[in-house]
Amino acid sequence: MKNLQDNNELGLKSSNLDYKASFPTSSSVLTDLFNIQKNDLLLSEEEVEKFYAFGFAQYGGGNWAEAVDVFRVLCTRRPFESRFWFALGATLQEAASYSDALHAWAMAALLKKEDPYPHFHAAECCLSLDWIEDSAKALREAEMLIRKDANHPLQRRISLLREQWQMK
Repeated sequence: MKNLQDNNELGLKSSNLDYKASFPTSSSVLTDLFNIQKNDLLLSEEEVEKFYAFGFAQYGGGNWAEAVDVFRVLCTRRPFESRFWFALGATLQEAASYSDALHAWAMAALLKKEDPYPHFHAAECCLSLDWIEDSAKALREAEMLIRKDANHPLQRRISLLREQWQMK
């Protein structure tokens, strides 16, 4: 759950997450989502936000498979919205699907070039896969994006990740 909460770029506020009252069951929401997908209809803004909040709720509850399903559909339906790729990357990373998460982090980074978080999380995935060189490249990119902000929250986290390299 840390990845989605670390970066509030997802735009979810606690007031937007009153999903307990608005979602009857997870299976009915997924059925709705896949029926829309199957019928090839465009998602309304209301539907997008409903499914996004549902995916976030599944993520928060550790229901990775359901969250991944929702975020993948949203990425397919709205491929130019970085928040959906960010959410997919975070969910896949939490589920330890590091290779798959790297693809989502790459899309998030391409769509929001000024955001250092996708690079940082990609570095975490690479490190988890023991891809030290690739992890170093991703960290350098994150550092380059935050170089002018000495108090950026990632400064400390990057240092901690570099310390982990020394242990491997």
